[in-house]
Amino acid sequence: MKDGYYLSTYLHIDPLANALKLRIRHDQNMSLWKKEGEQIQLVHYWELERTERLKQYSQSFFTEQDAICLINNLLQPYGLKINDMVEVWGTPQLQTCEDYHAVLDFPEVSYHSIAHLFSAILSNTDIFEHENIVALSLDGGPDTVIDEKTFQRSFYSGAVSKKGYMVDIFPVVSPGFLWSYLRRKYHLREGSLMALGSASESALLDYHVSVPRLSDSTALHKAESFVKMLSDYADTLSSADIGRKINFFDKRFSEEENKISAVVKVVQNKSIEMIEGELSRILEKYSLNPEETYLAMSGGYALNCPTNSYLMRRFRFKGFLAPPCVNDSGISLGMALYAFYKKMSGNIHFQLSSAFLGNEVRKENVDAVLFKYKNYISEVKTFTLEQAIEDIRRAPIVWCEGKAEIGPRALGHRSILADATNVKSKEILNQIKQREWWRPVAPIILENKICEWFEEAYSSPYMLHTFYAKEAQKEKIASVLHLDGSARVQTINQNSHPLLYKLLSYYDEKYGIPLICNTSLNDKGEPIIDTAEDAIRFALKKSIECVYLNGVRLHLHNFDCFEFDEKKNREKGTAGDDAQAVLQKLNPYHVSKEILILLYYRPELKKRFCLTNLEDVRKLKIYAKIALNKLGVTVIPGI
Repeated sequence: MKDGYYLSTYLHIDPLANALKLRIRHDQNMSLWKKEGEQIQLVHYWELERTERLKQYSQSFFTEQDAICLINNLLQPYGLKINDMVEVWGTPQLQTCEDYHAVLDFPEVSYHSIAHLFSAILSNTDIFEHENIVALSLDGGPDTVIDEKTFQRSFYSGAVSKKGYMVDIFPVVSPGFLWSYLRRKYHLREGSLMALGSASESALLDYHVSVPRLSDSTALHKAESFVKMLSDYADTLSSADIGRKINFFDKRFSEEENKISAVVKVVQNKSIEMIEGELSRILEKYSLNPEETYLAMSGGYALNCPTNSYLMRRFRFKGFLAPPCVNDSGISLGMALYAFYKKMSGNIHFQLSSAFLGNEVRKENVDAVLFKYKNYISEVKTFTLEQAIEDIRRAPIVWCEGKAEIGPRALGHRSILADATNVKSKEILNQIKQREWWRPVAPIILENKICEWFEEAYSSPYMLHTFYAKEAQKEKIASVLHLDGSARVQTINQNSHPLLYKLLSYYDEKYGIPLICNTSLNDKGEPIIDTAEDAIRFALKKSIECVYLNGVRLHLHNFDCFEFDEKKNREKGTAGDDAQAVLQKLNPYHVSKEILILLYYRPELKKRFCLTNLEDVRKLKIYAKIALNKLGVTVIPGI
């Protein structure tokens, strides 16, 4: 395998999907790699939701040239173009070879799941080479862009490795579809559902039900049926059922919120029960002692912090492995690591030592912002610990520093920071972000202080674990705690966050508190902010006075004079202007979106049915009706 630059792309190119805005690959991303001998370096990571300003970016490119144009633009700071790559992987129209993926290597499980799996297993090859690892890839479901036989395979995978030897990769079950249907039923994102589940104290009584095995395409029907049965039951509850079917209705919440919370508690408990059972079976089968084994988690469900923490406590694993981009935003990471592992016969050295691999705020960016927004900046100061602490204790501040973190959670480079000791901080932050009052905000805490403040705690650099605050500390830091006394914690040290480490160390020295509130720098429904200019615009829109850009302190004013105009999202190609012409050409007989989604998720059907042939369209509609009935669903949920 040649030395040089490699590009891994998790993108989608299709004119019809572009015109109809079909969601084929969401959280699209790409990563630039450099190989030098056995050493693999991740140079840069791009999440299109950040650069294109569309949350969970799922828009297909209209043409191959549109994708290449964007890629070359993103590569330009490195003086590179797509043609400079030794190989390009991940997107059929762009890939330069076909020997990089796992479609033929593991016929039992989907390639999408394998990519998730390797993003965690190989996130630190020193651990992979010298330790035992049990890994789980758990999400809502795979895409089928590379793996056309996905629906004939298990959607989810597990793996066992022992000191650098991959012992086995095998199918597992996942609760992902349960959460997908909860999201569709209640129109709340998974994170909001989990927060509500722990916030309200309402719970179902004596409600016993088994969850069916959820592992492949049959999981669609099984998960939908389970969620419908559970939610229908909750919908029937009233005050007359208190003490019999439900413990009580928490007066802090509406009746509907209490019912949702009670449903979520059941799904959460069943999810943990499902995964706990899988791990017990795997550990026994492969004779693994968990105290001598690392747990690796990947896939969107790995964002479920309470599950991760429960598994670590329950089995006492030696350590935890996961990238910050555990959801589909990490697929290009996993595809690349698997490709290097496969093509180099496992002889690779790689460590994902930092989450900060996104676009960078440079000095010239800050200088440009200072000039462009000079009428809104009353003061510019160099960074001092005293001033920063004073600002945070007075009101929330915008903190934008260096390279952006990758993944869906703000990890201290694109954040809103606030005082954890102020009981109103959570309320103020939720108002700024237009969120429900019960939504929690997370603490950033010094790694060496975590055990003084939280029970059974350990390092959590990517905010993937939940810990309960110690009883004696709860009142001091109420703003970073869920209503049940837990917190989704991020730990930092001097190497991972030099500037924030200094800030928190000084804060601890002065006030005896080694943590602050942290929430992502974005508004409701928006991706996390990427640039210095957007950080300023956000602060002006929300009347936040203090902004720190790479440590430079800006004090803002004239908020009433600022006219906030929403930036238009960039369309990928020409279908935005000529959508009707595209549809008339590619879908002249008006096949519905539901059927088209089935067609995209069953690629083999494209070879059987031509959308421009009337007789084929008639046959396709009959086939689709039978196929969807067989799956037991009316539509495939955004997988």
